[in-house]
Amino acid sequence: MALKDLKEQAKEFFRTDIEKLEAIEEKNEAYRVIGEELAAGERDLGAWTKALADSGGNEKAAEILYIERMVELKELQGRRAAQEWAEVMQEQLEEEARRKQQSEVERMENLSRHTSSGATEQDYSGTEGDGFLYMALTVAAFITLVLAIGHCWPPA
Repeated sequence: MALKDLKEQAKEFFRTDIEKLEAIEEKNEAYRVIGEELAAGERDLGAWTKALADSGGNEKAAEILYIERMVELKELQGRRAAQEWAEVMQEQLEEEARRKQQSEVERMENLSRHTSSGATEQDYSGTEGDGFLYMALTVAAFITLVLAIGHCWPPA
């Protein structure tokens, strides 16, 4: 048994049923899309030519190779899209944190200027809902990042 086979068996052993289900659904969706493209007569000419060359000109074998390669390509494109979305969410969270920090600095400066007039910190406090929004966005970004990493880790 090859080392690669042992690694694959170990990966499968530690996957949860939910991860397995998600992986199967993702793969089935990729097969469905490729099947629809083939049924419509659409092919990636470069990938088809490579599959035909690798199969020694055998069209049935080339079709099998083509489908397998295109499914893998669709899966990788999906992972890249999820990673890009997670990065955008992270940027938005960082921008929101910068705005909140700037707002807090301005609030504290305002408070220090007006404390001589008898104002209290409560008079200058921000809205209660801002913390919840920040926390919700942070949790959403974290979940997205975990899902994106889960689809591409460990590397094959």
